[in-house]
Amino acid sequence: MSAQVVTFVNQKGGVGKTTSAVSLSAALARRGHRVLLIDLDPQSNATSAVGVDGEESPGIYDALIEEADISSCITRVESEGFDLVPSSRALSGAEVELVP
Repeated sequence: MSAQVVTFVNQKGGVGKTTSAVSLSAALARRGHRVLLIDLDPQSNATSAVGVDGEESPGIYDALIEEADISSCITRVESEGFDLVPSSRALSGAEVELVP
């Protein structure tokens, strides 16, 4: 089976994007699926929800801005059984850094 991509997007906060993403990731992992959750929110709520310190781990900012290999930014979330590319507060300035 090919990889499937699921995204949770809404400009409004507090509508359940993070909760849905983390819950679906954990549920799919429990069913034996390989899951990679990529936290693209500078508030890094998905990252902290699974107990990862985004400020201490290489993450999506490093991949987007520092051009780190994305595979070096993956953190295993043993308690949930899936992998995560964490976010951090540094991501909040990425839009400015990406636009010439």
